[in-house]
Parts: sequence; C-alpha cells; structure tokens
Amino acid sequence: MIEDLTMQNSLTFAKEIQSLGVAGISFLMFLIMLFISYKLFKSKMLECANDKEKILEVLRKIDDDIEKIRDDIRDLK
Repeated sequence: MIEDLTMQNSLTFAKEIQSLGVAGISFLMFLIMLFISYKLFKSKMLECANDKEKILEVLRKIDDDIEKIRDDIRDLK
C-alpha cells in the first residue's frame, strides 16, 4: 500500500516536472545546485570552526610551555 502511494507520488511528480519546459527545468536544476552548494558550504564552515578550536588549543599549550620555559630560565638566573 505504502509502496503504491510512493510510486503514485513519484509518477505525479515526474509528470509535473515534464510539463515545466526547458526554462522551468533549468530553473529547477539551478535551485537544486544552489541547495547542494549551500549544504556543502555549511559543512565546510563547520569543519573550519572545528579546526579553529583545535588550533587554538594547540596554541594555548604552546603558550603554557613557553611560560614554563621562561620561569625555568628565571629560576636559573
């Protein structure tokens, strides 16, 4: 029953797409590509945010190490 309903919806959608014409299909393809580009851009921005946090953590560790070395040098003087 559900498969028949899904198949019916697919056929109805295909008929609607078929009646769009060249300009309508081109516009639909443009919208699909725009949506995909947005999703890819959003995922890359999230990856960049994660990378930024990792880099900041490493920089904090390096800063702590530098402070420790400075303290050790002061103690040696």
